[in-house]
Amino acid sequence: MRKVMRHRKTGQIIVRVAYGTTNMDGHKLNSFPVAKIADMDLAGLHQATRFILTEMKWAPWDSRFFRCLEGMQTPVLGRLSDAKTYELATQMRMLEAKLGPL
Repeated sequence: MRKVMRHRKTGQIIVRVAYGTTNMDGHKLNSFPVAKIADMDLAGLHQATRFILTEMKWAPWDSRFFRCLEGMQTPVLGRLSDAKTYELATQMRMLEAKLGPL
């Protein structure tokens, strides 16, 4: 999840998410890998995952798109470490400098 906002017209909470894949081939500027075991554990990922930063979509924060796993109180499974958050912010700045706002 990259951003959380409230829709201006409906007031509904919407979130911006990046497409993630377990296909780790082809690390490029537009992809952000989470592959180290400690980072995967903290993020709630069971497999190494590469997020495609140029493939982001807005989705409503509701049960049609985000469901809680059994025994969980929220659909949020984890978070990035401070180091990965900094790495992502740096990569987004470089990517947006090259492509413009994403």
